Amino acid sequence: MEHVSKEQLARFVEGELPDAENKLVETHLDDCDICFQLYVSAIDDWSMPEIGLSETFTSETVAKITNQNACYHAKSSNPPASKARKKQTFAHYLLAAGLTVVLMLTGAFQNVLTISDQTSVKDEVSITDQLMNTTTSWLDQLKGEINR
Repeated sequence: MEHVSKEQLARFVEGELPDAENKLVETHLDDCDICFQLYVSAIDDWSMPEIGLSETFTSETVAKITNQNACYHAKSSNPPASKARKKQTFAHYLLAAGLTVVLMLTGAFQNVLTISDQTSVKDEVSITDQLMNTTTSWLDQLKGEINR
């Protein structure tokens, strides 16, 4: 492909080229430093299309955000509900702590340890050892067949 023209680069930058021609230009820009430099200068010369924003856009947007934040804070700050929630959480904590003390004093936790000490751990061969033994015996059989 020959060098890309400035008009073609401008259309490439603006995204106005057909897909096939767009791919050819991309491939050429990867290979040709001269055209790549022209492409960079075309990007520098390219101006953004004007977006029609009103003069009061910024102030209106800030006002909307401020109103939304004020509404959010008004909804989320509910002191009576949070106090009630804290009281409920504290009551649950006291109940759990009290039950723990009672169970410790009655020796319930000691009985759990005694029961777990009395159970015996079975001496079983682990799965890994079983696999190793099976594989070893299979390899020994295979070695015996090859030696025959």
